Amino acid sequence: MKKTLLSVKYITVLLIWVVTISCESQTIGKVEQSEGPVVSSPAMDTSYGNAKLEAVQVMQEQAAPPTNLDQKIIRKATLRFQVADFRKSAEVINQIIPQFQGQLLSANENRTENTLESNSVIKVLPQQFEPLIAKLAEQSIYLDSKNITSEDVTTEYIDIAARLKTKKAVELRYLDLLQQARTVKDIIAVENQLRQIQEEIESTEARITYLSRQTSYNTIELTYYQKLGATSSPDTSFAVRVRNALQGGWDVLLGLLIGLIHLWPLLLIFPVLFIYLRWFLRKYSTSRSV
Repeated sequence: MKKTLLSVKYITVLLIWVVTISCESQTIGKVEQSEGPVVSSPAMDTSYGNAKLEAVQVMQEQAAPPTNLDQKIIRKATLRFQVADFRKSAEVINQIIPQFQGQLLSANENRTENTLESNSVIKVLPQQFEPLIAKLAEQSIYLDSKNITSEDVTTEYIDIAARLKTKKAVELRYLDLLQQARTVKDIIAVENQLRQIQEEIESTEARITYLSRQTSYNTIELTYYQKLGATSSPDTSFAVRVRNALQGGWDVLLGLLIGLIHLWPLLLIFPVLFIYLRWFLRKYSTSRSV
């Protein structure tokens, strides 16, 4: 009888010990599950993996260049020539530019002793590029130089456009992950990645805008000038020399007058001295006669 009671006690203690260990294991599991970060959870890991996978898929879709894209070519011309009448040519050129749908971005005029010169920058549509150059050259009496350069940026444009679409797809996935984040650590991590991809998007968009502007309009750097001494005749040159001589004589006379004005104290002293000498001479003559 005693052995039976002892066995029952042992069995009861063993059951209580098993139940206690089971409860502690469940409690620890719940605590660890509640303290685990959201980003490191299987759902967040899957989201990050999907973001990278979708970015790769977009890049693969953009690998083949579109067949309907026009060529992107940057064209630039530099033109320098001599004109017979500077003012007349300037007026004609200012009328020609709008006729070819061009835009005068800047114009600088310089004058030296022998030359009157103008430097201009013109933007024009690609189809009007060469016709405008030919029309401008009609104003020249001597063509110093004419250079035209072309740069094909089609491949670069396609590559940058593809990268931009990829970056925007990644941006959308990061925005989605930001909505799923639950802890401060997760939010900061996603925001840092989002800020970086947005900066890359802005830089890429700026480059695309620059290429689009450069290819939408071609640039012409125009310089035309008139030699002032080349059109003068011998009679005119003689007349100029006579005029310069008269001007020089007049300048000498003015300089002399100005010098006399600087000596005005002496001009005041001279009459006094003259009167004194005259009085002294008269007195001396009178004394001798007596």
